[in-house]
Amino acid sequence: MKASPEAVTKALLSGALQKANDAVHADQIQDLDYALNAYKASCDLLAQVLGRTDAGSDDWNRIKSIVAHLRPTEHEVANRLSRMDITDYGLRAKRTDYIAEDSTKE
Repeated sequence: MKASPEAVTKALLSGALQKANDAVHADQIQDLDYALNAYKASCDLLAQVLGRTDAGSDDWNRIKSIVAHLRPTEHEVANRLSRMDITDYGLRAKRTDYIAEDSTKE
């Protein structure tokens, strides 16, 4: 049985809000890499929800408001990451390289 468009939209919204909560939590504990990725994922999912919602409706306006709050926060986290000292960045880059190499073995 195929899910109704409303069910798909509800699932996307639920996932987006969960990602936003994850992002806030990660940001609070200073896991900035995870926070940034979760903010981006949340905004991407919310953009999909906006595309499925009637423009100008109350729901559309609420979702737009959430995105308007999340995008600047996402950019602020990205700025904090870019200001970290070079040693921290090097460790993060090495971890990312290792993950990228590991994923190519599949």
